[in-house]
Amino acid sequence: MKRILTLTCSLLLTVVIYAQNNEELIKLYQQGEYSKVIEQAPPLIKKSPDDLNLKLILGRAYADSHQYKDALPFLEETNTRDKSNGWIKAWSLAYQGVCYFWLGDNEKSKDCLKQCLALNATKNVNNYAAQFVALLGFDDIYNDFRVIEKEHIIFHFQPKSIDKIADLEKFMTRREHAFDSLSHFFQAKIPRKIDFFVWESREDAMKTLNSQIGFASSEMCIIHTHYDQTVGHELTHVVSHYVNNMQTKTRLINEGMAVYFDMTGRNKIQFAKEALQNGETVNIPEMWRNPSMPERYLYPIAGAFIEHLIQTGGKDKFLRLCINQTYENAEQIYSPNLDSIIQKFELKFADTPSLARRDSFGLKLEDTLRSAERDSIREKNIRIIDTSLDKVIPTGKLGKKPLIVINMEAYTYDDYQLQKHTLKVLTKALVSNITLLKDQSVEAMAQVFKHSTTDGVFFITIGEMIPDYPVRKEE
Repeated sequence: MKRILTLTCSLLLTVVIYAQNNEELIKLYQQGEYSKVIEQAPPLIKKSPDDLNLKLILGRAYADSHQYKDALPFLEETNTRDKSNGWIKAWSLAYQGVCYFWLGDNEKSKDCLKQCLALNATKNVNNYAAQFVALLGFDDIYNDFRVIEKEHIIFHFQPKSIDKIADLEKFMTRREHAFDSLSHFFQAKIPRKIDFFVWESREDAMKTLNSQIGFASSEMCIIHTHYDQTVGHELTHVVSHYVNNMQTKTRLINEGMAVYFDMTGRNKIQFAKEALQNGETVNIPEMWRNPSMPERYLYPIAGAFIEHLIQTGGKDKFLRLCINQTYENAEQIYSPNLDSIIQKFELKFADTPSLARRDSFGLKLEDTLRSAERDSIREKNIRIIDTSLDKVIPTGKLGKKPLIVINMEAYTYDDYQLQKHTLKVLTKALVSNITLLKDQSVEAMAQVFKHSTTDGVFFITIGEMIPDYPVRKEE
């Protein structure tokens, strides 16, 4: 009896240890520690050769590490051995689809992804497979696309886009030349030809991809773009991704590169100054660390900054920065001159007319309001400014209270309260109802603006405010 109890306890302990090991492996995978999963999974599989979940995790870890050939044996086994046609089979098929695409077998890739969707196993795996069906060009909408393969790029043209392009051959040649130029500069070797999808209809693209174009899926070497977008922007994202051992991207550097190498030939400093239409000041450290700044401000300034970095620091240092784009790494690469480099760049904008500085929340609010507006006249007049600096429109006594601008006329909060009944505003309560606290819903503000019927335009500050200063509501 004692021996039986001992054996039972040993078996229970083994089961507990096994379960713990599985949970730890899953946790590592969820944290993106794929190399650790690849290291720790084989001994567990050896002990439990029939555990399909373990083999699926290992196959997915290989695929997520871009080791597609190593991933396929595990994914193929879990696919064929899951007789229940459940989530294990579905995830196996989805990942097989990605692997086959990378290995150049588009038919197998498409077949696996479509089989996965046909199983309808779980919402998550359906979303994953549907995303790649759209991204890789396997959706039915692509059946009519015209495919033209060149040396480095496979072009996929939505039929109506061809009608909008004056010279199709020149269109493709310019992008092939841009690829050559970018590959030479970044000293990068791209692992496969770039699939370059050219859309005429932004609405069709949004419906298919569930995303605005253009964009690049750099890891997959895929670009989706509108026919009239710049030559080099998205190509830069793909090519620069394959700079040796790229580790960390930041929005300022990554998007700045794409603007700098967009092949438009425009003056980058002038382009950036034109983006500062309402008195924003340039603060590179803040932009570097704050990824939420709207693109219409960040992109032009970032492009000009990349030009400045290359001109002042040279190509070699810049390529080192490409690998790890953090501010901290830049401090090491450009030490001890980074502060000086940034200051010289910011001084280029000292003569730009300035009303006040906007903070990141104000920019986000302005961006959201613009995206909600469909009337071009009203859309052009939306501005958010921050009155926490000294340079403000000299109307009345400002202090820490909001500056309100309606139809290009400026009012302090007190002035507004006195004159609000004579002003044409979006709604009677709009300005007072929008608080200046940063937990206010940007989307709610956008909806109020979107559904208003008058053509009045409001500007409101998002800046340093005294916490106990009440924001009164209209009666």
